[in-house]
Amino acid sequence: MDAVRLATGAGGVEATIRLLAAIASRTPRTDGPIPPDASSRLAAAADLWRAALAAGLPSGALAGAGAFADAGLNENLWLSLMRASAEHTPTLTDADLVAERAARHPDSEDARLLTAYLVHSPAGTGQNAAVRRHARALLDAATALPQDERPSEVQKLTRALVNAGDVDAATRG
Repeated sequence: MDAVRLATGAGGVEATIRLLAAIASRTPRTDGPIPPDASSRLAAAADLWRAALAAGLPSGALAGAGAFADAGLNENLWLSLMRASAEHTPTLTDADLVAERAARHPDSEDARLLTAYLVHSPAGTGQNAAVRRHARALLDAATALPQDERPSEVQKLTRALVNAGDVDAATRG
């Protein structure tokens, strides 16, 4: 059975979310040394994640990608895959942890776009305050750059924060 048929069947979105979370749980983490034999597991996890992104899954099916929040993937690869996942399904699991990791990369376009998607996520995820806190930290770091060096995504992140009720963000951009 292919991923689209799995995700579109009865209970499929929930099954796909759990499947992505299970793959992420078996992926080496960033919180310790990555074992020497981990490169093949990291590559396999990234390949499966890419396949899920390319499968044309229904809205909501990629929420489980948030479980990759502390996956030991290369930061640029992680940011790219997570941004694409949040673009598809902004209500990622572990959104607060995703936003925290993204906030460590104020120089990354993917980090700023990812965080803006997370801030735009519908209310009720229970992690919105933490997501906004990390988004503000990312915005502060990005706006510390000289005006002529500021990336355009700063405005998107500012707008997302203002729309989420952080009126102080309007004075930062």
